[in-house]
Amino acid sequence: MKGTNDMKGISNDMPVLRSDERLGRLTQEVRFLLRRTVGLVLVVAVMAAIPAVAQSLALHRAVQAGDIKGLSRMLATGADVNVRDNRGRTALMYAVDKGYVLLVEPLLQAQADPNLRAPDGATALYIAVVHGHSEIITLLMKAGADPTIKGPKIKGIKGRTATEVAQAHYSDPEAAREKGENDAVIAMLKGQTWEQYEEVAFAHARSQGTPEAYASFLKAFPHGRHVDEARDGEAFARADSLWTVEAYAEYMAAHPSGRHVEKARRRQAALKKESSLTAALPVGTTVRECAECPEMVVVPAGRFRMGDLNGAGASNERPVHEVTIAAPFAVGRYEVTFAEWDVCVDGGGCRYRLNDQGWGRENRPVLNISWNDAKQYVHWLSREVGKPYRLLSEAEWEYVARAGTTTKYWWAGWLSDEADHDYANYGTDKCCKGLAAGADRWVNTSPVGSFKPNAFGLFDTAGNVWEWVEDCWNDSYEGAPVDGSAWTSGNCGLRVMRGGSWSINPWDLRSAVRGWNDTGDRGDGNGVRVARTLTP
Repeated sequence: MKGTNDMKGISNDMPVLRSDERLGRLTQEVRFLLRRTVGLVLVVAVMAAIPAVAQSLALHRAVQAGDIKGLSRMLATGADVNVRDNRGRTALMYAVDKGYVLLVEPLLQAQADPNLRAPDGATALYIAVVHGHSEIITLLMKAGADPTIKGPKIKGIKGRTATEVAQAHYSDPEAAREKGENDAVIAMLKGQTWEQYEEVAFAHARSQGTPEAYASFLKAFPHGRHVDEARDGEAFARADSLWTVEAYAEYMAAHPSGRHVEKARRRQAALKKESSLTAALPVGTTVRECAECPEMVVVPAGRFRMGDLNGAGASNERPVHEVTIAAPFAVGRYEVTFAEWDVCVDGGGCRYRLNDQGWGRENRPVLNISWNDAKQYVHWLSREVGKPYRLLSEAEWEYVARAGTTTKYWWAGWLSDEADHDYANYGTDKCCKGLAAGADRWVNTSPVGSFKPNAFGLFDTAGNVWEWVEDCWNDSYEGAPVDGSAWTSGNCGLRVMRGGSWSINPWDLRSAVRGWNDTGDRGDGNGVRVARTLTP
């Protein structure tokens, strides 16, 4: 058939492809098309990247030339401030290296990363430290620079951090502070980031709790993370220092959602409440003004001779002089106990849970207390009760310890004219070691009230723990106040302590003996007794 023959002719003229050959040819075509497509994509990508590369090159040129206008133009176009050049350095590194403060600031504002490292390991902060650029160090630290990143190796020596290099320039943080260096430099020298330094500074301000401490924090961190809380704390601390109903009302009005509102409300209520300790109370009345407060006893007004009445004392106990206590006042029947101190710690008024040496807490006298700690305690107690608790003056202390006696010890004439373990907890004849003898069954401190009280109803005015008083130290009584007030001139870095302790010898147990110590000392014989001015 003609049709059949035609088909045969066509078949003879064209090659017949097997299926695998057809697949191979298709694959080659696909590969060709893919190569063309990828090539086009790369070309497009390169063309798109040309402006970014040009921007980065222009950015680096502007920085290295110190051209602030050129830098501003590049930043306005959105140039990548963290791109590196062929040396692996960023624009920020160049600006720091050349000391261009006016260029560093806008680069950081444009999110330049201060912690990027050059090929040798140097960060912008490391470079600034090497050159001693304090102002740039400050900018970098506040932008989040980490001073603990290791820098370049030098002559095979392991890379040092910016902090370690800085210490060679600035010495230690205290020395740098004395030379006028700012907080950012101090943070770097301590190996802290600015954020870490702020946290430590805020914790310190809170622990101090004074208007001055908060003001100092706010000055150093005007835009910090804790500004609102610090302002609230400063306002409350100022109200606390004024200690009036009106001051607390002003605080609550200005900070209605402040963290101290409830405390301010309680203290305002305490100020409005009539106190049970008043000048109208009879001498000898004992009162505890709150469940956790020390028990107080009202002592009479009077006149006494103060100092070495028996010729057995040191020169600092002379000259003997007459002192007038013009009005009755209240004084703690006992030394402040650990139980009373721990309430202050739990309430946030006292910073340290003081060590009891393993001798017991609760009704044992608080020990390891510094004069500064004692002042914190009476400050807190005054706020809680709403009345003026304080430390005794030295004259008041000797007045209440003698309780009308003129002998070496308040018990002299009762049973013995000398030191006696039946009346006090003290140590061996040669200082300084505890001793259990007679009624004194305790080698170390004894529970308060374990011995007889003196004629004013006070316990442990001799022995157990030394008691801090308000007065600054003076080597003699020349010029001492004669009205019972505290002597607030002299060496005020040292404060007077009275009464002896569990480890003291008999000579230092006398009513006239004067001790002294550094305001921050926390010895295991240090304690305190409180006083309270009586209100009408």
